[in-house]
Amino acid sequence: MKYLLIALTFSFFSLPSEIGWRKLSWNDFKGTPDGHGTSMAFTKLDMQIERKGDRFYFKPVASFIPQKSFTTTKSDLALKHEQLHFDITELYARKITSAIKSLQGCKYEEYKKAFMIYDSLCILWNKEQDRYDLETNHSLNGEKQCEWESKINKQL
Repeated sequence: MKYLLIALTFSFFSLPSEIGWRKLSWNDFKGTPDGHGTSMAFTKLDMQIERKGDRFYFKPVASFIPQKSFTTTKSDLALKHEQLHFDITELYARKITSAIKSLQGCKYEEYKKAFMIYDSLCILWNKEQDRYDLETNHSLNGEKQCEWESKINKQL
């Protein structure tokens, strides 16, 4: 069984070992299998914050963590499934970026609004990831896998 572990974090920086959104290969999966599945892509959705004087700037970022991601298979289908988890994460980073656009350069009084938007969209992101695994049966339902790929790729 394949599964995805999602980390929701607020960060001020990315770790050097994190990979920004791009096409993955099995060589990116450097973690040790944990016995709970044949593969897992560990992705996270961060909100990076930069403060310039009394103004705040936000950058939602989709990241893949190679050291926490693993595989025991080299199946193309499994890789496509894990890639789409990463693609969904990127899609939600873009949705957050769009939703908080008006708050870029805000003062502290509006700072919390950005996090409220981030939190609400992260909840939807988690639900979307769960629905994806459920409907595709972790890639075993090929028809649904293709439907999801088409749906997400149209939105990216």
